[in-house]
Amino acid sequence: MSVHQNTNYRVCFKDHIEQTAVQQPFAPDRVIADCIFGTEQNYELLKGREIENYRKSNTYHSEQAKKNESNPFLKDNFSYDPLMDSYECPNGLCIIRFILTTCSDDVGSSSNLGVSYSKNHSLS
Repeated sequence: MSVHQNTNYRVCFKDHIEQTAVQQPFAPDRVIADCIFGTEQNYELLKGREIENYRKSNTYHSEQAKKNESNPFLKDNFSYDPLMDSYECPNGLCIIRFILTTCSDDVGSSSNLGVSYSKNHSLS
């Protein structure tokens, strides 16, 4: 068990995992967590320690909505070309990632972002 005074729980996850490992006779191999803990840094921590995780995405309910299945303009519904790391939208435009940049949030955690643009040609 761990208690933290920070109201931003996502930054306490690493400390919680470390305290739990010290208090228990074995390190955890699975974690069930709320969606607030789903930061890139927390996933890297879990991967590095080979801890499985079960977390409901913060977009789970909206992703399950019927309107999302039939909306061709959602990125998840675009066709993807892994060789080009690109998508094709319903208008036939090729959307390509061309810049990878790093952004920091309010607590100093950084994330990598791909910036995309569309070209005026089809993937086919």
